[in-house]
Amino acid sequence: MSMDLFIAALLFAFAASTFAYLAATRRLNRSSKSGKTNIVEIESRLADLTSELNHVANSHANAVEDRRDELKRVIEMANERIRRLTILLSDLEIMETRIRTSAREKEDTIVEDDLTRSVMPVKVAKSYRTEIHDEIRNLSISGENPEIIAERLRVPINEVEMVLKAKEKRH
Repeated sequence: MSMDLFIAALLFAFAASTFAYLAATRRLNRSSKSGKTNIVEIESRLADLTSELNHVANSHANAVEDRRDELKRVIEMANERIRRLTILLSDLEIMETRIRTSAREKEDTIVEDDLTRSVMPVKVAKSYRTEIHDEIRNLSISGENPEIIAERLRVPINEVEMVLKAKEKRH
């Protein structure tokens, strides 16, 4: 990276010196045409111009170096965050493996319940669903419409309709 910076500064210095040479030549030609050829004045102007060009080149080189340092800092921060995320991801994978192993040991697989967004053994989930379906049927018998049943039990309307259709098919 510093080699790129060196080359950029070198190219800038070359361009600046070329510009200075052209500007000095132009001023010299103007001065000689007007008859005011004063070498001391020309040398003074060239020194001022060279000083100004050096100042501009140094300030640009410093700005590039500052940006490079800031970019390095940002890259280091990003790498640290990636490292932390990788550790967290591996920890989550370990936890998932432990949960699944524990569930297999209890002879129950785990399921996620859509309503509570919780993980529970299959036997508990089936029992919970059976209770909900029984409650849907009871509310339907008491005259409640499917929208109110779904809202009261906090279940999707299509589940209520499915339970009620299954009930009609049995009768």
